[in-house]
Amino acid sequence: MKKGRVVIAILCSLTLIGIGFLAGVRTSYLGNARSVINADAQRLWEVWRHVKAEHIDGANISDEELLNGAIHGLTQTTKDPYTSYIDKKEVDHFKEATGSKSFCGIGIELQTTNDTFIVAVVFKNSPADMAGIKKRDVIVKITSQTKDGQKTLMAGDADWNLNNIVSLVRGEAGTEVILTILRKGSDQPQDITITRAIVQTPTLDVKTLDDVIYLKLYHFSEKSAEKFKSAILSQLRSDTKAIIIDLRDNGGGLLNECSDIAKLFLLRDMKVCSQEFRKGFIDDVADDDGFLSHIPIIVLVNGRSASASEILAAALHDNHRAMLVGEKTFGKGIGQSIITLKDESLLKLTTFQWITPLGVKIHKKGIQPDIEVKRSDEDIENGKDPQLDKALEILKSQSH
Repeated sequence: MKKGRVVIAILCSLTLIGIGFLAGVRTSYLGNARSVINADAQRLWEVWRHVKAEHIDGANISDEELLNGAIHGLTQTTKDPYTSYIDKKEVDHFKEATGSKSFCGIGIELQTTNDTFIVAVVFKNSPADMAGIKKRDVIVKITSQTKDGQKTLMAGDADWNLNNIVSLVRGEAGTEVILTILRKGSDQPQDITITRAIVQTPTLDVKTLDDVIYLKLYHFSEKSAEKFKSAILSQLRSDTKAIIIDLRDNGGGLLNECSDIAKLFLLRDMKVCSQEFRKGFIDDVADDDGFLSHIPIIVLVNGRSASASEILAAALHDNHRAMLVGEKTFGKGIGQSIITLKDESLLKLTTFQWITPLGVKIHKKGIQPDIEVKRSDEDIENGKDPQLDKALEILKSQSH
């Protein structure tokens, strides 16, 4: 494989049917230049020798494990949860998740903040759903039987991170993994045993509510823009008055797919977003009028709308093409480069931040909706959706 770099905007959420969805924007290639190391690297090899020669388990630690540990340490010094090293044994899982429509796993997405992993989405009829995992459960421990025996990860462990959680949760269909969770209303953790299976990842749902097209977009994966356009065309009628795009709980995805969807609604020369790198900017601008550039839009968002979802919401909002209804978004406004190393392992490195068409940097801030409407856990349990109801109410009032 040729050594290279792919610039992406990584999701804030983790999909435990894979390793997550990515947001790709461009590809470039690295030269052979080496930066000068202004530190005494001899200390690294000194520690290496002491560990190998004197640690009570040193004889059982391979050179490869030591090297991977040192590289992980380099990435951790950035104090950036989105920067990490992906060793060769994890690469296939990582790549599979960016292009596959199905995975062998349990069928949930996690929101992560400060090493706390909270269930953001449970896919309907997935193994996790059937086992009783609920939205907003907090995962505190994972126990799985691996080829090397039983392995456990706990919150607070040094290796409690995205890549290790994904690696442990994934496995062969028919095998079991135990999630220990904390649930709202209880201070006692509970173990839930889940049998892994092939899980189909949903892309979108679409329906017509009177004269309004409602489209729920779960994530931005390969061909999402194509599917989005086809879904709209399947529902579009001469009397269609508006479109509601539901980005709630959408953790993001492929940035090029997000951009292509945005441009369906924008006029020529309207900006989708800008990416700010250390050495300059890249602007993403519509090169033609979108065929839906005339139709009113409302976008539904919440605290788990992140990354590519926020880019789409901001692009439509800042260009005066849509009203935002719901709750403040997550605030994931940075992107990563996936760099392929010589041995085909990967380095995921934060290299840019994206900026809305009006010049706003939303990282760790989120986007405030035009009309704030809460949706409580009780609403969800009772099948009520005041956010969607408000969007329909607004559109109805505008049509009179």
